[in-house]
Amino acid sequence: MNAAIESWYEDWQNTEHVRLFDFRSVLNVTNLIRNYESFNDIRMLRERFDRSTSHSLLEVGCATAELYRYLCLQYPNFRYYGCDISKPAIQRARDKYPQAELFVVEAQTKSSGYLSTAGLPAGADIVFSKDVVHHQTRPLEFVTELLDMGKLAVFMRCRTR
Repeated sequence: MNAAIESWYEDWQNTEHVRLFDFRSVLNVTNLIRNYESFNDIRMLRERFDRSTSHSLLEVGCATAELYRYLCLQYPNFRYYGCDISKPAIQRARDKYPQAELFVVEAQTKSSGYLSTAGLPAGADIVFSKDVVHHQTRPLEFVTELLDMGKLAVFMRCRTR
């Protein structure tokens, strides 16, 4: 990986990043559900997908995979895949949820194929990516890849800096 890309993503490799993004792990079940269901993307998921159906869901930028815990409670038939560039965050997620399918992906160094090289399934029924696009060095290519991966739906939240 070139030095500029490596520097861009350096903060994701420290334990402070893990601590900041693991804040939902202390929520009890009621508050976890309330927290997730306060967001429009989860409301849309609830409107469009029955809880009893079986679908695969890929969370791109899963951090410590708390969405996995929510889905286990509310969508037990979903098959969850999570990926992140943060090795410490994925390790924390694996420690908490050893049964989850979690992947470390490399920082985006080329224009496409970044997610497909991580050992992830070729496509998922549902792709979830919240607050990840604005961290990319090639955001348009990244969004294109996300859109190509989702078979039924892509849920994406984008913020600007």
